[in-house]
Amino acid sequence: MPVSFWGFVIVSVLVILVIVFVSAVVSGLKGGSEGLALVRANGISPSDIAKHGAPSGSMICPHCQTKGRVLTKMITRKAGISGGKATGALLTGGVSLLATGLSRKETMTEAHCVNCSSTWHF
Repeated sequence: MPVSFWGFVIVSVLVILVIVFVSAVVSGLKGGSEGLALVRANGISPSDIAKHGAPSGSMICPHCQTKGRVLTKMITRKAGISGGKATGALLTGGVSLLATGLSRKETMTEAHCVNCSSTWHF
């Protein structure tokens, strides 16, 4: 009897996970219709979207002044030496460098213009 109970619990959890996943995919498709319209209107290729991120319809390229052909994505980039990590390295005799490194990482936005092929970060 306990085996069938746990089997029922496992199947129920899997069904709930599938329902949550499907609802997330459907809501993502509804919200992405504006981006899909921008892609069709501006002739942005799917390979550009895969490489540089989603189109931003309201952003204007600062280099060529084109609107609607700028792709953006979030990236993590090394920003320089972290003072806290350098202090930790001195206190631990350099052992902490093996795990963390000295560079701090910042999350920023990378933008790429399909029209003039320039890329910038902000």
